[in-house]
Amino acid sequence: MEFSQQKIIRILEKILDESAFGEVDFAENFTGRSARKTGYSSRNNRLTFVRRGVLQLYTGSGKEVNLREIPAGTTLVMKPFCTTGGVWEKCHETVALVCHPEYLRIIHAIHDRPGVPLLEPTYFYHLKDSLRGCTNDAINTLCALSAGKEADQLAPHMLKVIFTLLLKDVKNSRLHEYGKAYALWHNITEYISSSLETGLSRSLIAEKFNITETYVSRLFAHFSHDTFTNYLRNERLKASLKFLEQTDMTIEEIAWNTGFQSASYFIRCFRAAYHVSPGFRRRLKK
Repeated sequence: MEFSQQKIIRILEKILDESAFGEVDFAENFTGRSARKTGYSSRNNRLTFVRRGVLQLYTGSGKEVNLREIPAGTTLVMKPFCTTGGVWEKCHETVALVCHPEYLRIIHAIHDRPGVPLLEPTYFYHLKDSLRGCTNDAINTLCALSAGKEADQLAPHMLKVIFTLLLKDVKNSRLHEYGKAYALWHNITEYISSSLETGLSRSLIAEKFNITETYVSRLFAHFSHDTFTNYLRNERLKASLKFLEQTDMTIEEIAWNTGFQSASYFIRCFRAAYHVSPGFRRRLKK
């Protein structure tokens, strides 16, 4: 995987020059009471445009998961907490946008070896310094739509606007090319974000990324200005806020889906961070 502003600019230009944005497929947000524990689940809005080939994905919202085949020219809109899991039988090329709270991640991936999983994207860029509110708003507006005639009519035009705004933002970015340490830290935080319900630990992260536990601590101290333990707890709490606001899961289910050891420990941590109980916070948002 390579961090590259110029290569992302070139692929965005090609998409705008060559591509006619066609159908939009939606993977809806979580509605069930027990999350699927395989595949990838994110609390962020995501878009994946299929430039070539056929993208195969298992997608679902917790109650039901289905295999979809998404052809070239189609964009998959993934809402928070939907589950996605890749299938690698067919070749494809995609460009994905992931709306993180602090930046927009642009991922260009080419899968050209049928039957072999694509372990990493080909190129990526984290857009932060020049990301305009109008670009974020356009992406979030598209993600707020649901499947139907309205989306069919509006989505192709909205995608044209999104990629046009995005290209200008990337061209205006002045971020330096990230070094290996920064890229590694982002890979670790991506993994944490997608695995909050599992038994994450510093030793597990060290083993998965083939580094020492001491280096894990150094990465978090340098880039997040916090300890690994505090970072992990804060990410779990931020995820719990979205579960409270966007799902009908019980407090116990939210605790389980965000990796807290028990509902009582979750409530204790939540009170310490936000000075109210999870149940009261939910009632305030309704």
